[in-house]
Amino acid sequence: VLENQIMGFDPTVSLGWYYWGMANAGTQYGIERLFGPQVFFSGRREFENKRFLVLYIKYAPILEKIGVPKPLNNELAIGGAYTLFNRWKYGPLDLNVDISDMNVKVSNLTQKWT
Repeated sequence: VLENQIMGFDPTVSLGWYYWGMANAGTQYGIERLFGPQVFFSGRREFENKRFLVLYIKYAPILEKIGVPKPLNNELAIGGAYTLFNRWKYGPLDLNVDISDMNVKVSNLTQKWT
């Protein structure tokens, strides 16, 4: 057992930047683009049959423009993946699950979403 393992998982912290946009004319839905930093806390575990289990938690504050994010604009997600077939001719085949809670209040909302 490696000293850096937690409950059999190799932990990783990943930082990044995301950009999300809509392909529509103007701001008819109240959003044109969202962006911001994101952080992933993940763990990867390899089993004796060479299959993997990966679990993660993601947090991302959401910005409409450069500046300090609003406290309620954020995404929190959990998810994971498990290798179903490791020796498929195109590479491994994984089953993925992702559950996300995204809270956004935009300043230029022109239409109510129903």
